[in-house]
Amino acid sequence: MGIRLRDNQMHGGSAMVFKYHGSRQPAINRAWAEALAFTANSPGGLYLVPEPADVPVAEPVSS
Repeated sequence: MGIRLRDNQMHGGSAMVFKYHGSRQPAINRAWAEALAFTANSPGGLYLVPEPADVPVAEPVSS
């Protein structure tokens, strides 16, 4: 089970901005994002869960 650090609320219309430094494009672990979304939609609310191993996504095949 995750650890709840603090209870905060954020308005759904709030804008979030992320700034990344460096030339490499950041990657998001989709499995972790889905796990966090699952907890956020649970009755207990969002809580941190361990990041699962990143599953590589197949590159699209061009013809």
